[in-house]
Amino acid sequence: MEFQGRFPDEAACREYLFRSRWPDGFRCRRCASAAATALPRRLLWQCSACRYQVSVTAGSVLHRTRTSLHLWFWAAYLVTTGTPTRKRHKTRDGSLVNRPGSYSTS
Repeated sequence: MEFQGRFPDEAACREYLFRSRWPDGFRCRRCASAAATALPRRLLWQCSACRYQVSVTAGSVLHRTRTSLHLWFWAAYLVTTGTPTRKRHKTRDGSLVNRPGSYSTS
């Protein structure tokens, strides 16, 4: 599956967020320096000039999440690709029935 090849683990997801946030390389929002050091134990980047620390998820809906980025990416993929799910529709009398080709768990 293409998704699993592109985002096989947490590190790949963080790398994608880094490249999305800083497409031309890291740039400190406080002093505009381009030099930074990774702080892998804290999952942060630290500006080498002013020591400002920032996460690739800061300011996003993923900020301070306790759920792994890999799981978030997987959920976003499933939601946006129209992955098959249990389908139901209303009949004229308002009752819900399974559509042809869907499955029933009861």
